Amino acid sequence: MVGTQGFESLYKMRRSTFSYICSLVKVPLSEDMMIGGHTFVDGRAMSFHDGVAIALRMLNSGGTPEVVGSSFGVDGSTVSLLTQRFVKAMKGRAMHHISFPGSAQVEKIKRKFDKIHGLPNCCSVVHTTHIKFGSQNHENEENDGVLMQAMFEPDMRFTCISLGSQRNMNQSSMLHKSPLFENCERGAWLNGRNLKVPSGGGSEVKEYIIGDAGYPLRPWLLTPYQLENGLSLSGAKVEFNRRHSAATAVALRALARLKETWKCLEGEGWRPNNQLEAYWTVDTCCILHNIVIDMEGDKEEEKEENYSKQVRQLADEDAIRVRDALSQHLIECGGTLSSSIADAQGFESVYKMRRNTFGYVCSLVKIPFLEDMMARNHSFVDGRVMSLQDGVAIALRILNSGDSPVTIGSFLGVNESTASLVTQSFVKAMVERALPHVRWSYSSQKMEKMKRKFHKVHGMPNCCGVVHTTRITFGSQNRDHEENEGILMQAVLDPDMRFRDIYLWRPHVHLSSMAALRNSGIFKHCEKGTWLNGSKLKISSGGGSAVREYIIGNEEYSLRPWLLTPYQLESNLLDSDSKVEFNKRLNSVTTAVALRALARLKDMWKCLQGEGWRPTNQLEAYRTVDTCCMLHNIVIDMEEDGVGMPSDQEYNRIKQVWHVADDGVRVRDILSQHLVESGEEEEEAVVAASSSGHKNKEQEVHRAQQADRGKEKVHGS
Repeated sequence: MVGTQGFESLYKMRRSTFSYICSLVKVPLSEDMMIGGHTFVDGRAMSFHDGVAIALRMLNSGGTPEVVGSSFGVDGSTVSLLTQRFVKAMKGRAMHHISFPGSAQVEKIKRKFDKIHGLPNCCSVVHTTHIKFGSQNHENEENDGVLMQAMFEPDMRFTCISLGSQRNMNQSSMLHKSPLFENCERGAWLNGRNLKVPSGGGSEVKEYIIGDAGYPLRPWLLTPYQLENGLSLSGAKVEFNRRHSAATAVALRALARLKETWKCLEGEGWRPNNQLEAYWTVDTCCILHNIVIDMEGDKEEEKEENYSKQVRQLADEDAIRVRDALSQHLIECGGTLSSSIADAQGFESVYKMRRNTFGYVCSLVKIPFLEDMMARNHSFVDGRVMSLQDGVAIALRILNSGDSPVTIGSFLGVNESTASLVTQSFVKAMVERALPHVRWSYSSQKMEKMKRKFHKVHGMPNCCGVVHTTRITFGSQNRDHEENEGILMQAVLDPDMRFRDIYLWRPHVHLSSMAALRNSGIFKHCEKGTWLNGSKLKISSGGGSAVREYIIGNEEYSLRPWLLTPYQLESNLLDSDSKVEFNKRLNSVTTAVALRALARLKDMWKCLQGEGWRPTNQLEAYRTVDTCCMLHNIVIDMEEDGVGMPSDQEYNRIKQVWHVADDGVRVRDILSQHLVESGEEEEEAVVAASSSGHKNKEQEVHRAQQADRGKEKVHGS
């Protein structure tokens, strides 16, 4: 029956496991086979064991019923019928293999999660995925696929599976309608002993499971901390997220193993006839997955540890407090990246960011990046499994070092192709999950903060950004030795050198800076008044006029009511001091913000200058530029935000809403006159202080003059 291939390679299990499965389904499957009168094509009678073997091969091979049948000497219709009856029998007789674990098994699971991932009292990982079964069933009808929610143990066993149609359910609705949610909410599950942790004022942590950020935070379901209002996470929260991420990876590994072993779940070969049969098939494959682990996994008894469990009434069942107490406990226990990744040099000098920033980047890309890593089965050259954090570290090093994948790979212990593939996966995941970090700020509070900083630092009241266009080269050739055209990038920058709005084009389009602007979203939004429509600023000059919100650009752009550009020379002269002062400040801001930001971006992420790693195609080049700008912004948000900001009281003194003419020429004239008059007022203040004879006051004003030189003071005007 087996032929020339080994039994285990054909059926994905040992003979003893095969015999156990036969014993499970013997009664119902034998009866069905007797009724059906199944035989081989040569007329030989088919035994019960033959039927099980054919069904297993159909589920795991990825071949069609006709292909599998020809290898066994049966027709395709017989293969399909046997497979249908086998999954029905497994559903009826073997569901206990995926049921919620008993108390003794839960204690064993908790010890493993603590020993492997350092998460005390954790009972499981919950995860939701989509089972495709291909695009069509046997009758050429479109398959909806199956949405599956499951709990995962640390040895990759599936428990407590819930199934539904993707057409009418999502991750959230699946959870709320599942037995898991119902039983945990009423305390029937996860009601074992509480664990006292030494930190947190003697608090205790009840039994819990963990899930990704797509799930709600509950006392029995702990999710990762999310960044709030751009503020960095504490060390305890970063450590919790790191361990949470490492532990939830078990779900992705289990799913990858399930789908790789039972290829029918990926739509290869045999497909169910209807939704009910699809559910039975998913259950059967998960049951078979668990049976193989139970009967063929490592049976060595793990060493009993001094597991700190003292039962008392939990101080507070609130989920936030539980997670906080646990995170504080974890940071006191420590935890690091792989030594080859983290310890070779100082962390910040290698990865261009602090550890808590690195942790936040990992949390952003966790789901898509880790799924891709698991599917590709990346590892170090010495065979060690590569973690999410290892993959992120490799990608960051590739992007910032200017070295080739060969050099980075040899330094970190991975081969060249792995280093390149990990980087491609990382930039793709960043674009999927982190684009809000380079989007235009719609928040009025953030906009007011930008305006205050532009005014205080550069003397440009009500300014909201600097627009600039540049070219990203990526070197002369990509990895396939094809000529790179590079990328034309237009960006709006804030006073902290963040990239607030990015548009990318191929340079062969031959767009001027203004043409590029006209083809961008910011032009359309500002022209119709949906952006830059906030409070207007009354200024002392100009007859009580006010200046609307605006951005500034160099002479390559055209003057608009919301875009102020330099005055142009007439007969090689400017006709007033106010225009000279306006041009001076505008050029100063452009240099200080746009050019410095671009210089910092390219210096930190050297791949943008064509050094080291290069994208394989134009789409990957776009993703790489976006990723580097997002990383640039994240570092500023988490490590530099808020430095040198004026107080609200200080700025409210100058902010008044007033009528303004929307004509760009008049706005620029009003503003330029205000700038030169404000400089004259400062000079008069210096003269008055000098004539008063108060030496100390004079020195103080002089120091203020020096500090503000090039901002609001006009020299020789």
